[in-house]
This record gives sequence, structure tokens and C-alpha cells, in this order.
Amino acid sequence: MTISQKIHIMLFGITGEPLQNGHLETYLNLVENYADSNTSVFIMPNAVPQYKTNRMALTKKQAMYQHIIEQLPRDKEGKPVFRFELCELMQECKPGGFNVLTHLRNKHPDWEISLAIGMDSFLNFDVLWHNWQQIPGLCNLIILERQGHAGADFSDKETFLRTEIKKSGLPFNPLQRHNPHSRELSSTQCVKKLKAGEDCSNDIPKACLEFIYSNEGCFKGFATPRPNLNQHFSSLT
Repeated sequence: MTISQKIHIMLFGITGEPLQNGHLETYLNLVENYADSNTSVFIMPNAVPQYKTNRMALTKKQAMYQHIIEQLPRDKEGKPVFRFELCELMQECKPGGFNVLTHLRNKHPDWEISLAIGMDSFLNFDVLWHNWQQIPGLCNLIILERQGHAGADFSDKETFLRTEIKKSGLPFNPLQRHNPHSRELSSTQCVKKLKAGEDCSNDIPKACLEFIYSNEGCFKGFATPRPNLNQHFSSLT
């Protein structure tokens, strides 16, 4: 997809507490469908979720992503398979989608920016996103489809947003829907399993699990007991 001759940056925004394999699968799908010589895709974990309560202290989250990024796989040329934009997480700008986009546009005026967000986030866009009226003019929004949300939900929300934003005299870039064909896995589900001491090795990348288990109190309010895998496996034999 070529939007213009400018450098095109696609940001896949996540809360990422923790990073989980559904995020990585979605990222790879975005790379497969959009990345080319003009387009680069980045995972962008936020510092302060738009519509959720932080599960992790910011310092823990920063340390977790620094550890994860160092451990994730590289390609044959030694380049990272997964690329990250950490400007919000590392407090290079004020938190929130509007502030991040403004920061990046000011820092990189030659960039054309797309922001990929989940359908659940989009349907709450005007309620929970700060300065939401200005965001569709700062970037191209790509809405990632999820099970349980009908097409009519998207159409109704798009019509409402377009009408309200145009009333304000602000620009509204076209929206695009995309089905990433990744597993329906949420970080909330992963946190519940971690809290219960269940095996999350199929849900959370190894580097992330290593950090969680080696940092007591990684999540606010509860410990994350390491599952007794030997007992688990012996009970199945």
C-alpha cells in the first residue's frame, strides 16, 4: 500500500501489559500486507492506556520491553524481526495518541503515519480518546477487525465520527478495515492465567515470561507464580 511518496510509518498501538503472541501475530500480518520499500511497521506499546487501567508500573513496563526487544528473534541479516516505537513508553512525549502523533509529525515532517488500532478501541474512540477530533486528520486509521463486532457497528461509528469532525472544520482521512487473521487472544486473558499460576508458554513470548517470573510484583496487586509444569505434565500421563 503506497499512500504517497513520503516515508510511510505504520504504528500498531497496543497496551501490551503483557506483550502476547496475538500482538506478534498481528504485527507479522501487518508486515506481510503493508510493509514494502516505502512502508515500515512498528509495534507501539503505550505508557498510559487510552481506555484501560495500567496493570504495571511504568518503570517495570519500560524494563520489560527493553528486555523483550533484546531477546526477540532476528532475521538472517541480523535485523530485528519485530520492530518497536517506544517514544510514549520511554516518556519522550506526553502520553496519548494525539500527543504521540503530534510528537512524531513534528520530529519527522517527512513521515506519512498510519495508526492501527483494535475494533474495540475504535468503537470507544470518541468517549475515551483525548483530542479524538484531531486524530483522524493527523494519521490514516486502520481498524483491526475482531470477533463479536458487526460491520454495522463500524459503519455507524465511522459515520458519527466523520459527521462530528467535519462540523468542527477538521480534516478526516479515510478509514480502512483490516482483518489480521490472528488468534483472538487478549492480554486480559493472559493476566488471569498468570495470576492463577497457569502455563502461558503458548500465549506469551518466552522473553516476556522470563521477565515476569524474575520480577516479583511485576503486575500491580498480585504475584505471578511460576506454573509447576512437571506436575502438570505428569497428570496427563
